Amino acid sequence: MAQQNIGAGRLDQRTAGAKLNSNFTELYTRNPLVEIVAANANTTFVVPAGHQIEHIAFFNTTANAVSGGVKIGQTNGGTEVVAAQAVGANALGTVAGADVLKRVFSTTAATTLYVQAVTSWASANVQFKITTRKMF
Repeated sequence: MAQQNIGAGRLDQRTAGAKLNSNFTELYTRNPLVEIVAANANTTFVVPAGHQIEHIAFFNTTANAVSGGVKIGQTNGGTEVVAAQAVGANALGTVAGADVLKRVFSTTAATTLYVQAVTSWASANVQFKITTRKMF
């Protein structure tokens, strides 16, 4: 069988493709999941330095709605991230993209965010899952 030479262009394409796949995998496997299990009172979670919030999901495990909804802010009582997300009885859902008002925080320090009922938890028991992605 005759030896076939691979031109430099083909080699570069293969290398570029492998590099692209490598970067894609690296980018999307770095999604830490912040989990708040059974929030029935005000609580906090931390967004790691250089990360942005991608998704916020919630599941209300009770037949009680959170009065006024849930707010998330950078300060106690703040609404910089989510102003008022309705969480009804037995609700399962996500915070709509447009309702996440701020996603990116510090590139150098972890940021604590406060999860609070706008009015009252009303004996609701809500699980939150927040996915983040490293940006910086």
